Amino acid sequence: MQQQEETWQERHARELKETMNAVQYAWAQLKELGVEEIEIEFEGGGDEGQIEEVTTEPKVNTSCPFLGNEVAKDLFTKDGYQEYADLRDVLVSWAYKLLDETGEDWVNNEGGYGSITVRGFQKEKLEVVTDMNVRVITNENSQHEMEIPMEHLHYLHRLVSLHLYTFVWRFNMHTYHHALTSVKKWGGKPEDYQAIHDWFDATKETFADFRHRALRHHSQGIFECERQFGTTITNSDGKKVPVRFIGEQHVKEDCAGRIPTVSDWFRNMRPESWMSRGYDVTTKTYTKSRNREFVNKGE
Repeated sequence: MQQQEETWQERHARELKETMNAVQYAWAQLKELGVEEIEIEFEGGGDEGQIEEVTTEPKVNTSCPFLGNEVAKDLFTKDGYQEYADLRDVLVSWAYKLLDETGEDWVNNEGGYGSITVRGFQKEKLEVVTDMNVRVITNENSQHEMEIPMEHLHYLHRLVSLHLYTFVWRFNMHTYHHALTSVKKWGGKPEDYQAIHDWFDATKETFADFRHRALRHHSQGIFECERQFGTTITNSDGKKVPVRFIGEQHVKEDCAGRIPTVSDWFRNMRPESWMSRGYDVTTKTYTKSRNREFVNKGE
């Protein structure tokens, strides 16, 4: 009878169980070596991430043979147990599994860095502390004024038109390209993510330029997307991906690396009289102080 191929979920569960079993023997070995605390440093970015350093207090050589290999080999024989090269290899494998379980993305885009500290080897309980820092993009705004002679306006109009055309062509991403980014981050196929990205950009039906994003491209829109599609989706590789992560990816790609709030959009909306039941809005005062002043037309 042909053996059924192991699914992604089964392989992940088996490898996690093997690692968690092996690290128990690693803890015992560290205790025998007199170790009180270990620190594992990690750093990632640009779609790559790695464990940088493993240190112990007091300092011992973690490149020594791993004594739990024989025991672990007897317990886990399916598909051949992969022996650990040394004690450090066990600690590194466990650290990667622990970081995966946090759900934080410290590998892609700007990435992140941090450390995992385990202390208490000479006590009754171990304490594990993960200190993670995820890098984010920030923007600084500056405004400049200049005077342009009237005779140059025709040339300026051509220049601005060309610039806007280039901007729209280069930076208005199609939903398919958003889906390709999702595949790069979480695997699977573009069609696994297409419906979610289509939902965010469906508001283009109401307004054909970037201002359509005010309807769904914000934190509230991301949570609404989660209500529409559920907490997670399962892609073609059998991997569960949080819908909120996909929504955050879409909004960040369209909003210069940030996730705005609804208030961010509204604060930059120009008030008109029809919005306030026919009352005029003193736009100048509103812009400077953000206080809404309404003046009755009849006064």
